[in-house]
Amino acid sequence: MFKAIAAATATVALALGLTLVAVAPASAEGASNHESYYVTPNTSEVCVKWTPPNDSTMSVTGASFSIPSGATLTKIVVKAGSVEANGGPEDHGYYTNATYKYPSASTLLDWTYVSDLRAQTYTFTASNGQGRALSHVIYCYVPAVVTLPASGSVTAHDQVCTEYEVVGGSLDVTVSHASWVIKDSSDTTVASGSASQNVPLGVGTYKVYFTAETGYGLTTDSPITVEITDQSGTCGTVDTPVTPAAQATDQTCNTEDLENTFKVNGFITVFTPDKIAYTITADSDGTHTAIAYNSVTGKTDLLEPGDYTVHPEAQPGYTLSNTADLHVTIAATTDPCRQEITHATVDPSAVQQQLGCSTDGSYTLTTDQLNPDAVLWTVNGSPVSAGTYKVTTAGSFHVTAAPDTALGFGFAGDAEHQLLSWDFTFGFPATCDLKTLALTGTNDGVPLLAASGLLLLLGVALVRSGLRIRRRDAAAS
Repeated sequence: MFKAIAAATATVALALGLTLVAVAPASAEGASNHESYYVTPNTSEVCVKWTPPNDSTMSVTGASFSIPSGATLTKIVVKAGSVEANGGPEDHGYYTNATYKYPSASTLLDWTYVSDLRAQTYTFTASNGQGRALSHVIYCYVPAVVTLPASGSVTAHDQVCTEYEVVGGSLDVTVSHASWVIKDSSDTTVASGSASQNVPLGVGTYKVYFTAETGYGLTTDSPITVEITDQSGTCGTVDTPVTPAAQATDQTCNTEDLENTFKVNGFITVFTPDKIAYTITADSDGTHTAIAYNSVTGKTDLLEPGDYTVHPEAQPGYTLSNTADLHVTIAATTDPCRQEITHATVDPSAVQQQLGCSTDGSYTLTTDQLNPDAVLWTVNGSPVSAGTYKVTTAGSFHVTAAPDTALGFGFAGDAEHQLLSWDFTFGFPATCDLKTLALTGTNDGVPLLAASGLLLLLGVALVRSGLRIRRRDAAAS
């Protein structure tokens, strides 16, 4: 009886245990058997599942796994197909770069670092020390980063000595999809750029650093060390030939200020003034006084129109290819430039106020409050002063204004040195009638008085006539 119960209990326990073994790891086992379970997040890692050709395969080498050219193995997970009896990990993982040690916290997986995943031979050893056949292997890799080639090179040109001078001393920097920086022996940047270029430099040792553009990878070394050596021999044993030259710029009109245009004198320009000393004189000047010029630009100050002689002399280290004097001419402009106004300017005005039916007319002559005597006025040929003049009858007036040049005045702008004129015509409006004139009168008081007297006499006569008529009517009755 006891044995039967014990056997039954064992059977139940075994059944339960098998159930636990079969069910408990099902979810984990199901996930860990897939490649995606081992892909490290946020990377380009690719994982592949490899199944042995037979059930008795006990080992495999990392070199036997096929990965794309240029790719790098990141991890290998060896699986034996069942949970170990003593509860140990059912999978063994191997890695080289800890970035790809994923999943790192799984209780079903232990991790071992190896320096070279491809050189390793992989087996599965249980916790009891017994080897077990491989169920399958998950191996992962990252593809090679594809970049376009970028390159940089540099060629040094040493200083050389010619019969005239020291020349050379430069670096030819050539780049393709790269930028460059040149540093001297003190690590100071002396030049930089992003295109191929010849860089003049002195004697010394230099390092040229290259940086590839985004999306490109350097295929050449960086930095490259180069040296520019000193010239040898004696330099400048022969003077450098130079050719003297001079040019005249003619007189023109100043057009920057249209209100004050005037003539602008020309000038002379001598060339290579650092290599040739020039003596400039005016042919009309009997004293042959030298005219100065700018030692950098070679330009003289403004000069009057005329003929000039330019005598060249070579500076030390140079020889003239032509020793003859140069002759240049500054031509006078044929444009009648309006000369600059040098006197005070005024702007006169004349304004008319027309006659009204009952109001006087007028005209007002205005000069300048600060210069009341600057204008000479005339009205119908007679001189007058500035001011307001009343007009009471119809008529015409011709007004002129001229600047008093004797006092140094003139008119501004286009009216300069001109005679200004105005014509004013006065007349009563056509709407004015006799009644209005009778009631309002005119500027002459006599006609108004006569009209008033006439109206009074007419009134008296009418009154007397009325009295006589009434008296006749009374007598007849």
